[in-house]
Amino acid sequence: MIVLEDLYFGYRPDSPVIRGLSMNIEAGQIHCILGPNGSGKTTLLQLILGYLQPDRGRVVIDGKNIHSLSPAERSRLMGYVPQINEYPYNYRVREAVLLGRAAGKPGWFTPGIGDERAVDATLERLDLLSLSERPVHSLSGGELQLVNIARSLITNPRILILDEPESHLDPARDLRLHRMLIELASGGIAIALTSHNPLLVSHYAHAVSGLIDGSIGASGPPGQVLRPEALRRIYGIEYRLISDGTWSYPVPDYPRGD
Repeated sequence: MIVLEDLYFGYRPDSPVIRGLSMNIEAGQIHCILGPNGSGKTTLLQLILGYLQPDRGRVVIDGKNIHSLSPAERSRLMGYVPQINEYPYNYRVREAVLLGRAAGKPGWFTPGIGDERAVDATLERLDLLSLSERPVHSLSGGELQLVNIARSLITNPRILILDEPESHLDPARDLRLHRMLIELASGGIAIALTSHNPLLVSHYAHAVSGLIDGSIGASGPPGQVLRPEALRRIYGIEYRLISDGTWSYPVPDYPRGD
């Protein structure tokens, strides 16, 4: 569904952030992008979304250049959850989620019964109904992250872009999120997300790409990319594999205390 063709991008002409990057993100799959801070992950997501114009190369969705689509068309096509999304007003949770229904609609948005039902269904899906009347400024970081995810899903997008969605989530909500992402992918949605956690990625991703200074350092199925030697190239630290007898997963080779 999404094809990235030989992308180059820099915020300054003499300092490229993305260098010759090519990648396919398939419908019905979760594609995780790994990389250290400053490797270009967030910039890459913004190129996919059409927020940034590449210096060279192009982003193609269903055979169309992303910049041939209007902002309204892109809003209907893709849901986006940034790392940080602060609300200027102290909306109630259901109002914040309802804002997502206005995406891509011209003029003044007046919600109807169908919009309210969609909010309820989305809040229930993420176990947020009990928070529906809470002001967003009263929420914890993890609760606010789930509200942002609910807002991105309210239009039933065909593509979901998430920048470090696990940040601030406790283990129970993290598990719920990953089950939902697997369910969405099985329904045909293309999902691209960034992460700093190869351990979690090894359990749910269909494909993994590791960025090194704005280029692809490793790409393929999790079992191929999430190996100590590949992760060493991506992060510059040592990893080791831990096995429970049926599953092997990578962890940093932390020093052990006495």
